[in-house]
Amino acid sequence: MSILDDYKFLTFLQASTLVPSKPHANTLWRWATAGVRGKKLKSYLLGGQRFTTKEDVEDFLFGDTPAAPITSQRSRIKRAEKTLGL
Repeated sequence: MSILDDYKFLTFLQASTLVPSKPHANTLWRWATAGVRGKKLKSYLLGGQRFTTKEDVEDFLFGDTPAAPITSQRSRIKRAEKTLGL
């Protein structure tokens, strides 16, 4: 029994149909490589092509994994000014 038998791999184009807003496949690629707010879509590189699974998409969208907090540019500027003593 192979690990490949346990998963149904989907291309990003196939996986994009699982998301209610139907994002472009490149959006899923960006989610997997760069992430969104500190959270990345789990993906697998097989034969030079990147895949994901339905479970990984669901976990990315609805999972318990906490995303990085959003900080506004104004709060980052204030923090930098405070650090510099301005």
